[in-house]
This record gives sequence, C-alpha cells and structure tokens, in this order.
Amino acid sequence: MRGQISRALVAAAASVVLLAPTLGLAARSLRSVIGPIRCRRDRRRRLRLDGVWFLTHDAVAPKSPGYHAMRWSCALIGVVLAITIAGCSGAAGHHETASNAPTGSSPAEQAQHRSAGPLSTQFASAPGDGALVGVDARTGRRLWRRPVPMASVSPPVTGRGLVVVVGTRDCNDPHLSVVAVDAKTGQPAWQRSVAAENPCGFGPPPLRLAGDIVVAGGPNPGLGGGLPHPGNTCNQPVAASSPATGLDLATGSSRWHAPTMAGQVFAASRSIVIAASTSPGCFVGLDPATGQIRWTVAPPVIPFNLDIAENIAVGDGGDSATLRRAAIGLECGTGKTRWKTLLPTSDGGYPAEVGDVVVASTGQGDAPREYTLTTLATATGRQLWQDSVQANDARATIGPGIVLITQDNSPDRPTIESRDPRTGVRRWKSGDIGPIGPPPVTDGATIVTFSQQDAHGLGATDGHELWTVPGSYQAAAVTADGVYLAQPKPPKNQPPQGD
Repeated sequence: MRGQISRALVAAAASVVLLAPTLGLAARSLRSVIGPIRCRRDRRRRLRLDGVWFLTHDAVAPKSPGYHAMRWSCALIGVVLAITIAGCSGAAGHHETASNAPTGSSPAEQAQHRSAGPLSTQFASAPGDGALVGVDARTGRRLWRRPVPMASVSPPVTGRGLVVVVGTRDCNDPHLSVVAVDAKTGQPAWQRSVAAENPCGFGPPPLRLAGDIVVAGGPNPGLGGGLPHPGNTCNQPVAASSPATGLDLATGSSRWHAPTMAGQVFAASRSIVIAASTSPGCFVGLDPATGQIRWTVAPPVIPFNLDIAENIAVGDGGDSATLRRAAIGLECGTGKTRWKTLLPTSDGGYPAEVGDVVVASTGQGDAPREYTLTTLATATGRQLWQDSVQANDARATIGPGIVLITQDNSPDRPTIESRDPRTGVRRWKSGDIGPIGPPPVTDGATIVTFSQQDAHGLGATDGHELWTVPGSYQAAAVTADGVYLAQPKPPKNQPPQGD
C-alpha cells in the first residue's frame, strides 16, 4: 500500500512539473482578463490547489465591493486548475496501465481491450443501401435502423449483445463484408472483410456462430459433395482458394483461416465447425478455437445441409446403399455416423429442420401436392410421428418446444399451424397471415414472419398477432429482447434468377 501511495505522489509531482508551463500560461491568461486578484489577506500567503502552491497578489481589500467577486474568481481558477491536473493525472494513469500490459498478450486480447471504449457511430465504409432494423419483440416498436456498408444482407446471428450479418456490394468481388452492431442501440461495433468464392451464389448463408467465434466466407460451391461410395478414404483434396475465416465475436479480429482442404461451412456450434471437405464425398470437423481439422469422414449420406442440436449434426440427402433420400446424424466430437433413417420417396422437398426434433418435408406430385412431414428424435433418428398435408408449398420451422408448419394453399394466402414436437398434435392454426417470404423464425415465445411488404409478430402460445412492422425484409432473427430484420438491396453484377 505504501509503495502504491509513493508511486502516486511521484506521478502527481511529475504531472505538476510537466504542467507548470501550461498552468502558468493559463494563470497569466486569466489574470489578464480579471486583473490582479488576491485570494488571502496576507500578500505573502500562498494558495494551495490540489497539492500545488501558487503565489497570490494583494490588490483587493477584504471589505471592498469587489471582494466577493474576487473570491468567486479565485474559486473558478481553483476549479479549472484542479480539473486540469486531475484530467492529466488520469491520462498519465491510463498510459501507465497500457504500458504495463503484459507484452506477451495476444493481438486478440489487446484488440478486445481497445474495443472496451464507446462504440462508433458509423462504419468505416459508406452505406451500401442494405440495412438492419431492430424492433421490440413484444410490441414491435422500432428501436433502431442501421444502414450497413453492403447491399445484400444475410440472416442475422446474435451473441454477447451483438447482431452480426454478412453481405456484399458487388457479386464480382471475391470478398464479403462482416459487420456487428450493438443489439440494444444498433451502434456499429466492428467491420471486417473476409475472402469468399462466388459471394452471391451461396445456398446456406456463409455466416455461422461457433460460441465466441464468427465463421464467415469460404469456398462456394464447397468443392466437396458428390455421391457417397464405400471405401472413400478422402485422399483427393483440391486446395480451396478462399478458405473460411474465424473472427472473434467481441472484436472482429481474425482468429484463424480454415485449412485449404476445408470447403463450404455447413454447421457450427460451440464445440465444432463442420465443413464439406474438398475431397469429394467427405466432411471435416474443425476446432472452433484454432480452425484446425479434428476429423475427416466419408458419411453414407451426403447431406444438402447440416444443423447441430444435442451435439449431433443432422442433415438429409442421398443414401449410397438404397439410392433413396435419408436423414443422417453425425457425432460432433468424432464425425462418426450415429444413425441413419430413410425418408419417404419424393420428387421434391426441403432440407431437414433440426432442433428439439428433426422434421423433414418431402413432396410428391404436382401442385397442390401432398407433403409428408416426418419427425425424428434428434439423438437417435427414431421416428416420432408422420403426417401429410395438401398444399402448394409446406415447410417446417423448429423452435424451443414448438414445430411450425407453414402452408401456402393459394397465392399470398399462407397459414401457420403449431404442432407438439414429440406427438405432432396440432395446438392451433392461424388464419391468413398475408404474404410471406422464407419460413418464419421463432425463439419459442415469439414467431416472426417477413416478406417484401412487412413483418409480423405472433404469440407462440396461441398464434395471435402481436404487431406489424411495414417494410421489405428478407431475413430475421428473434431473441427474448429483440427482433432483428434484414433489409437487403440487389448488389451489383447479380446473376440472373435461375442461374
């Protein structure tokens, strides 16, 4: 303790010495304005301000009319000088703290320390006409709107009080912009650029969250895929020209670049990042902290997409043994096949949705066609229930404790019904919810639909409408506190529809 006090006194004395010319100039400037003043009756007395002694001048008698004005002037000088010394001492203390930081600290740690200050009010690049909109999840009141430096805007991901999206201004630019904003205020947190092959051609969004790591960009197509075949040793990799990048969620600083034999990223969680291998028919599992490969496998089903729940990565695709569509569950820790379940024969459908359960939607025939909804246990692949609906289109969405089936039975007149995840029992069905784009999103409490006309919030308990927000939206994320809506614009050199 004594050592700390001694060091503080030395620092204060040093500040006084350094500031003496500045303080002298300030005193002379003030004296030229208010004239010679006296702060004590004894002209030989000295004025002590924050540990610094200054000589006073005897000019005003204590009983004179200007005496009280003089005393207020002295007080003003004292306050100004005290604030000046305190501010400079704080600056010196900040410099000492920075200089005493461990020299071996990582760039990410140093960047995180620097990011602790106030957020910027704008991004480094000019707006690209895309935007993010934050609204209150309960009332729909718009909280903020933040223009972003790109035109296209991906579905948002959220974590640690931030909302993160990726996008581009120009489809010919082999990069994607990654930006993060404060979830409460919409203020910019950070902006980065990552390599991406064919940035406007991604199927699965080129943005995943692996705990505190943002995984963005990468090859597209994944340079993997292909039909599974027995005995595949995954020994024919082709080097990816634009590996995915892992960024620190808090600061945006680069943590790693994926190995060149890792292709398009399909899924990520706190424990694993799964990507297509650049060796056909194979997948690789990456360590989220380092980006290094943990395992490589050649699964019996090459899924169209993957999602992770309960430490199981689940997807569906063509089965090598039966040449039928099948769902598959892979252990995240090893990549080994945990289970495989055949799905009904179909000539269309959508990738399986994964959460508390797995729901696969397969269609048969011409529109209105019969869609079969098959629900499996995530951990085992065991079928829980199956049902069929007649619709032009039918897709599933999964949230905590809820399965939503969105049906489009006539143009722009879709409905949503809620099902029990374990039994398939219908809980409620909405009326016409108006135009809808991609399937809704939900956190189990609020359901959000969105289209080129507006966004709607529905209560998950009974489907009643909570709010409507006008505007054109193409993606959304919902949390307990907020709904985050993506407002993209067409980027330059966008390929024609259908390419």
